[in-house]
Amino acid sequence: MKLFFKKLFPAITLYFSRLAIWFILILSFVTSNLFATDYTITVTASGSSDYIFNSSGLSLTDSNDPDISVNVGDKLIFDATSSTLATHPFAIVSALNSSNGYSFSNEVSGVTNNAKQGVTITWDLTGVAPGEYFYVCVNHPAMRGKITVSSVGPDSDGDGVNDDVDVDDDNDGILDTIEGDTDTDGDGTLNRLDLDSDGDGCFDVIESGYGDLDDPSDGKVGTEPTEYTADGKVKSVTYKFESEIEDLDGNGTKDFLEKGSDLSKVSDPTSVNVLEYSNVSFTASGSTVGDLGTIKYSWQITTDNGNAWVNVSAYTTANPNHPGKYSDYDKITMKIDSVTAAMTEFKYRLLMQTLAYRCDLDITSSAAQLTVYKTDTDEDNVPDDDDLDDDNDGILDTQEGGQTLDTDGDGTPNRLDTDSDGDGCLDV
Repeated sequence: MKLFFKKLFPAITLYFSRLAIWFILILSFVTSNLFATDYTITVTASGSSDYIFNSSGLSLTDSNDPDISVNVGDKLIFDATSSTLATHPFAIVSALNSSNGYSFSNEVSGVTNNAKQGVTITWDLTGVAPGEYFYVCVNHPAMRGKITVSSVGPDSDGDGVNDDVDVDDDNDGILDTIEGDTDTDGDGTLNRLDLDSDGDGCFDVIESGYGDLDDPSDGKVGTEPTEYTADGKVKSVTYKFESEIEDLDGNGTKDFLEKGSDLSKVSDPTSVNVLEYSNVSFTASGSTVGDLGTIKYSWQITTDNGNAWVNVSAYTTANPNHPGKYSDYDKITMKIDSVTAAMTEFKYRLLMQTLAYRCDLDITSSAAQLTVYKTDTDEDNVPDDDDLDDDNDGILDTQEGGQTLDTDGDGTPNRLDTDSDGDGCLDV
């Protein structure tokens, strides 16, 4: 029985979860249409000078060419079947032409029987952008009036465009179709209303790539004074497509949805003193609060005592014949094999960045210096490369067989071996 309920409980939970979702969807639909009204207007004509409106439900400024005020979601039904309209086709347009009259190109789409004669013209205002529209006679421009469509419901970003029409409800520059109705940081505020969707303390407007357009720094796109379009966009801003919203670390999650944190330095590299042709390494590191986000590491080099720093990757590319063999310069430990005396006093530091978190500062470790000494086998203060007699046995290196000859096979070339034949009798 216990096993039965153990299996049954998840199914019950899933059922009620889905039921709750359906309830929310239905409630949302009902409330969005709760205050919508259908208005029927009987239209007749007074000669060729005025339309005459008669409506029991709609408040009109006048009966002759009145202005009309309605809301998004309402429906206007114009009964234009009167014989007085025989030469007065009734049209709804988004703007009047230069003569304050009708143009086909300005007809509002979605209007049933628009600009037709002797019919009922119906305009469902669901989803229509708020603003000013006009009705006008196709043949007589004097017969016209204004239709003002207003939005209804909350206006979360205070831009004068209600959320049901606003395409960017929080005015952060990211369209609601991109942010959606999810709540990434679980703070109870949907992403489309949340100026910091991932809750990392960095505004979405910054993390999405609009940083220079957030003035003042209030999390909203645009500079003051701000003007808005009828659908709630900032007029001075070119809105980004979803593909243009930044994902600087390239992990597939947009930065405004990826929680990050401040970066701090953990350790610095240590200076190194070695003989020429040795292998060396430098290590430094950083961390973020809670280990959030991804840290990008880039080792940097200066060859002029700190006057100019460049990434090692750029240095090796620009100098293909550079001394030393660099590797792992994008990790916390960089390796350099076969260092040469030409590299002495080169300095290195680690640049650390959290690409997906735009609100922190890049940090660098302190610098560590590489000092390289040439080999001086006989300690006569003349490096072997310049010394004609490396072991100071009185026999020139050229006479002892050059760089590699090792007569007694003991691993020490003759030029460095004071007993080249290994017979116990010094060469000197």
